[in-house]
Amino acid sequence: MASVLANMGLVAWPSPEDRYNSAQMALNMQRIDNHDHSPGKGKPLTGASLLDGAVGEDKLSSSVADILGISQASAIRRGKSIIDTEESRTNTAFGYFATQDIVSGLVLPTDGLIAIVAQADIKESVANAATVGLFVGDTSIAEIDGLNTNGTTAAAYGGVKTTDWLAAGQGTGANGLHFTVSVPSNSTVNPLGIVVVSATAGTHSVSIRTKSSSGSVTARNRKLWAWTMGF
Repeated sequence: MASVLANMGLVAWPSPEDRYNSAQMALNMQRIDNHDHSPGKGKPLTGASLLDGAVGEDKLSSSVADILGISQASAIRRGKSIIDTEESRTNTAFGYFATQDIVSGLVLPTDGLIAIVAQADIKESVANAATVGLFVGDTSIAEIDGLNTNGTTAAAYGGVKTTDWLAAGQGTGANGLHFTVSVPSNSTVNPLGIVVVSATAGTHSVSIRTKSSSGSVTARNRKLWAWTMGF
């Protein structure tokens, strides 16, 4: 006697005495061809059905990628700018070095946040003349003035990192939150701190720009990381 299988509704003829039906066989073939493992179209997939590493970022739903901050072909959600080269500029208006410190094209979902981490070696030719700004788009969200008061002298390099912008306070524009970490003095961990910024949904850039009221500002070992998070 013919029977109907549970997962796809295929008709089976388990006994040699069962009456074979060519129309039902054709329907079996059609159901096999159309199967996609949705209900009624095959056995449901489980984690064991997938090989390790089989699902890439572009196969994730966009909502999951938003929450995880994972970039896909259709949306950039994280990026970095790593520049070791020493460069200088002399300008009284905020601007970039010849090689720009910028992460652009970041897609921010509705009610999402932008996280930023940065560090660099900075020096100025005239004490207290240089300013280093952290920007989202063209809005300065925090600025460090007078680098020699932040552990830097005009003649020597000093480290600037995210925690310095946090200590400097917020500028105008986007709202900011932050957290920092503390580590033992002999640790090889470098606590940079994270600036977390709220902004309107859309495409944003994050950058570091400098200016100097007199003389020049010089930087090397510049590192900038930025990513978006959805909720």
